Amino acid sequence: MSKPGKRQAILDAALPLFAAKGFDATAVPQIAAAAGVAVGTIYRYFPTKEALDAALAAAWAARFDDEILQPLPASATPRAALRTYWRRMAAFARAHKDGYRYLEARGGRAGTGERLLREMQTLADWGRREATMKPVSATLLVALLRGALAGLAAHAAPDGVIPQSLAEEMEDCLWNAVAARG
Repeated sequence: MSKPGKRQAILDAALPLFAAKGFDATAVPQIAAAAGVAVGTIYRYFPTKEALDAALAAAWAARFDDEILQPLPASATPRAALRTYWRRMAAFARAHKDGYRYLEARGGRAGTGERLLREMQTLADWGRREATMKPVSATLLVALLRGALAGLAAHAAPDGVIPQSLAEEMEDCLWNAVAARG
């Protein structure tokens, strides 16, 4: 296996373990066994288990941002933009169950980076300018979207598949939380 291949195999092996058991409950020998490498090999690529976790978090946070923050359709309205971001987040959770669980297990810190906050600030400013949204912060928008997704995933869809009817109902709830009253 090539060096990049081994590094990726280690990251790929760590993801489901960290997602299911958590960082603290996952031992480096478990990761090595799952990756098919010796324990010492892990330390050639990552000086500590924390460094492995940081690399995994950075990779999944970037993937989250890349999938969620694709350009919006030119005809989008603030409501359509919120709907699109919500649907993309739900799709990410369905398509990448371990990646989503891992990010959430880290307290959602990964995936709430500067890119996401900038996009949510753009949405908040746009909605305010068009008088379609209450004055809300980017942080509040992120918290609403991530909290709604985490709640549905934990309570309504333990298998990771959020029923379409609940996703649509949540879309309406999210919009109603931020829509301007007028």
